[in-house]
Amino acid sequence: MAVTVQNVRLTPSANPARTGAPPPQSSGTDGQGFVGVPGARCNSSNPAVALGRTTQSLVVICETGVGRLYYKGVRLSDGASVEIDDPVRTATGFAVLNAGVQYSLSPAALVITEGSNQLASEPMLEYWAE
Repeated sequence: MAVTVQNVRLTPSANPARTGAPPPQSSGTDGQGFVGVPGARCNSSNPAVALGRTTQSLVVICETGVGRLYYKGVRLSDGASVEIDDPVRTATGFAVLNAGVQYSLSPAALVITEGSNQLASEPMLEYWAE
């Protein structure tokens, strides 16, 4: 199966109004992300605005008290984690850039690219977003 990766222009933009939809209460999650997984859990009192689970990764998009977003993700095979500031909403989910590597989160997949090279495409098992 071919996967088409689109380049997403990553610039901060105004976030749409929050819907107030509660995050999922199953699969070990709550309003801050994945319970017991610090690398995929929002800091302090910051709420999650999106969650994603693949067979290889856990991802959460969090919102600070001043409305800024940040991305936290964990690779399940070795527990490696990453936190990246300022993801942006896209037509299908969220995208964030870290040192030339783009992480795109959507209901379909977590796609990781560097330039035109696709590093990973992980089909989404569970996805929730406000």
